[in-house]
Amino acid sequence: MEIIIGGTDGVEFSGLFTPTSEWNYVLVMKATSYEKSLQVMKTYIEKFGWAKTSLAKAEVFHTFEELGLKE
Repeated sequence: MEIIIGGTDGVEFSGLFTPTSEWNYVLVMKATSYEKSLQVMKTYIEKFGWAKTSLAKAEVFHTFEELGLKE
């Protein structure tokens, strides 16, 4: 995954963290847009196929500034 992220402009690999709650791992990346993060996931699926898990979860984090909120 790190190779795919490194080859995608506007996306930065932040780390792979294990274990966490009931999930096997957490992949953290910073992206300039949601479309860029989708591009990474689509590229991964095209290259390696769909992960054989029964459930997946994606969370999107934003700063207050990105949401248009200012102090």
